[in-house]
Parts: sequence; C-alpha cells; structure tokens
Amino acid sequence: MLLRFNFKTINKTAIFVLTILAWVNIAVYLLLCPSTLHAAPRIYVAQNLEFGRVIPRAKTLTIIIDALGSKLPACAPSSSCDVSGGYAGCLYFYDFGDVHISLDFPTSVDLYTEGGSKGATLQRMHMFSNVEAFVEGTRQKAYLGGELITDYKAYGQTLSGTVHVEITTY
Repeated sequence: MLLRFNFKTINKTAIFVLTILAWVNIAVYLLLCPSTLHAAPRIYVAQNLEFGRVIPRAKTLTIIIDALGSKLPACAPSSSCDVSGGYAGCLYFYDFGDVHISLDFPTSVDLYTEGGSKGATLQRMHMFSNVEAFVEGTRQKAYLGGELITDYKAYGQTLSGTVHVEITTY
C-alpha cells in the first residue's frame, strides 16, 4: 500500500498551526510581561521656576508665583516692587500609566548669587504648587510655584538653586 500525501494540504495545515502557535506565544508574552508594553516612565522639566526681573521699592521683597492661579510672578505687597517676565515651573510625567502622582516640596530652599553668597529663600512651595499631578491628554502635568523672600542687596543679581521634589505614585 502506497501512502500519498497532498503537500498543498500539509503546507497549509503547517502554516495554520504555526500561525496559531505564534499568536498563542504573543498572547502569553503580553499577559505575563505587561510592563514591556509601555515605555519606562519619564519626567521632563518643561520649564524652570523663573521669578523674572525685579525692580525693588522696599528693603525686603516678597515675590510670589501662584502656580495654581495666574502662574506669573507678583510682588506682595504690590507697592514693594515691580516684576516683569517670569513664570511657574512645569513638570511633565510620561508613561506612568493609570496612577496618581503626588509631589512633596522642601520647607525652604536657599538661592545663591553667582558669587556663592545667599541671595534669597524660596519657601511655601506646597501652597503655590500642584501637590498632585493632573492628567493632560496622554501625560500628567504639575506646575511649581512658591514665595521668594529676598532684599534689595540681591538687586541686579542672578540667583540660582536646586529644589528637590519628592514624587510618590499610588
């Protein structure tokens, strides 16, 4: 007895079986490795916290950037100085998935002149910043603000410092 095989049928069956096996492998991989579907979470500083140019009219200056409101710097009281330029800081959070992101700020941060001497203190960030990121399209976003305390000696100086923001997801 001679066995006859129809190679067209065998080839079609083999391709069909291999296709099913490939889809099963992909499904198992996706179920067991869901984190590989998404890119690693990223945080971008879209813009730094910038208090702008200040012209003092008093010995002690308080400049506030209310990131929850206007997002622009303002003197407090308004008669103590003039301010132009400046803006709230902004953080973007990408690929964090469906989690809540909370931010925690230091009580105060010292800012220094280019010569290395203390020129101002940044404080009350928790009052003038988003303490939780909010969803904007496919990303989450948070604005940063604060209260800058300085004096007339810092006039004409560029001040800089580093703010360490603790980020928690839940």
